[in-house]
Amino acid sequence: MKNERWKYKTRGHGGVQSFIPIFILLTLFGGITVWLYGSGNGAYILTAALFAVSVVILLYSIYSYIFVKLFVGGKGFYRQTRPGNGKYYAYTEIAEAWESTGTSPRVCFKTSKRCIFAQKR
Repeated sequence: MKNERWKYKTRGHGGVQSFIPIFILLTLFGGITVWLYGSGNGAYILTAALFAVSVVILLYSIYSYIFVKLFVGGKGFYRQTRPGNGKYYAYTEIAEAWESTGTSPRVCFKTSKRCIFAQKR
């Protein structure tokens, strides 16, 4: 795998630009929460909960961007979904490949041992 020259490299569920909307939400909910808390309005609890949900989404996006990888080369590809579980698949190992449909279309492939769901398209 180290000698493989990658033709395509993907990371996570989007690039750095995918963090822009969540930063806007964090700023919006954080600012409204501070303003409501300062004015003594009890509605700050709702906006604080939305801020917390935004933080969780941001942390998941960062995790996905760092650890989810798909590198495609001329002889095979490397797929990783968590730290330490990456695996290289040679094209000769793939017995069958297809695209699943639905709300979250994915490219799936089957080796001689098992069926694997790859990255979202």
